[in-house]
Amino acid sequence: MGIDTVQLNNSDPMRESQNGMPEKRQIRLDKRKEQSRSSRANETEEQRQIRLEKQKKRDQSSMAIETDEERQIRLKKLKERSQSSRTNETEEQRQIRLKKRKERSGSRRTNETIEQRQIRLKELKERSQSSRTNETVEQRQIRLDKQRKRNRVSQDIFKIYNDETT
Repeated sequence: MGIDTVQLNNSDPMRESQNGMPEKRQIRLDKRKEQSRSSRANETEEQRQIRLEKQKKRDQSSMAIETDEERQIRLKKLKERSQSSRTNETEEQRQIRLKKRKERSGSRRTNETIEQRQIRLKELKERSQSSRTNETVEQRQIRLDKQRKRNRVSQDIFKIYNDETT
């Protein structure tokens, strides 16, 4: 039994060589996380906005210097996280998420200038074209089917609206 204990202690060279540094580092990280949670819980709305604005600037700065490969990896991870969280959500949670997204995009669009709108639409068009260059025939067919379905729904809504107003 004593031999097993010695072998267990020797099997972790990180702990031996750095005198427990990984443990200390983890403790420091946990402490920082707790302090962050505590300060966020007590912050005012103005402090929250300042913190979020600083975080946004840091994110934009890091995104500006990232390579295409790093960008693809970041977007892939983001997509996986989003899909993972959506698989576990209920229909009610889904509706709430979609409603919030619609409100955010609506408020952003009401405050944008004509020039900003043109830039946004141009970027959207470029992203769409870029994603289409790599799509398979099957993916293209699925995309077009979804587009046709959305168009039919929009036309139906338009007809209903016109029928109600006349």
